Amino acid sequence: MKTNNTNPAFLDVGFWNRFCGLFSQTKKYLLLIEEVEPQHATVMQPIKEQRDALDHIVRAYNLFDHFESETDDDKKKKLVQNCQKEFERAKCHMERALNDCADILSIILREKISTYLSEFNYRSIVSVWKDYPVERKFLIKVDEEISKLRNRTIDPVDRMSEYDKIIERLKIIYYKVAEEIYPALC
Repeated sequence: MKTNNTNPAFLDVGFWNRFCGLFSQTKKYLLLIEEVEPQHATVMQPIKEQRDALDHIVRAYNLFDHFESETDDDKKKKLVQNCQKEFERAKCHMERALNDCADILSIILREKISTYLSEFNYRSIVSVWKDYPVERKFLIKVDEEISKLRNRTIDPVDRMSEYDKIIERLKIIYYKVAEEIYPALC
């Protein structure tokens, strides 16, 4: 985080842009989970991570509260460093919340797709869905792709974008199966 004694960590616009982006993406996934799978409407782990992130922001705010009244430059510098650490911890919790939501949502979508198709054989499915062989390969390998994505050290914004591609493709497959393929198979 870029900061100095006259520009405490709270004023780091870059942090807030990243943090809000992570929060917005997590919220988007949580809302989709609520719509697609109502019994998973309260997904505890991502919500816990969001709560923990907020806790670190409050801690940083409490540190910042002492900044203005502090006259010792070394103590001010230490306050800013501690504030930065709290923000970094908050960001890490938001990253975990996003990862957890993406994982849960991908599992729910794959389970729903599988449930729709489970009573039909491969030939029947291919007879009404020409792209099924390609999409089936994706569905088989997507858990490995998500695992690789979580294990790679990349910028959270890039990870968010990659997750979004995977989730969007799963949504397209899910809606196609629910709206077109399953009815055509019945």
